[in-house]
Amino acid sequence: MKTGVVYLSAILICLFAFSGEKIFAQSPTADCQGTLRAWKADVSLRGYMKTHNCRCIASNRAPV
Repeated sequence: MKTGVVYLSAILICLFAFSGEKIFAQSPTADCQGTLRAWKADVSLRGYMKTHNCRCIASNRAPV
């Protein structure tokens, strides 16, 4: 009984690993306002942010 469960588990793991599908993958989403705040707070980007007008077209997209 236990060996059957082990074999079945191994087969399922192999099927998921080699299927090429990302079953449990998360899709990253951008936080535009948060990104702009982080850019403004970053010392290395302050000069860039003073000379460029970055804005949010949509809340879930990167700033442009």
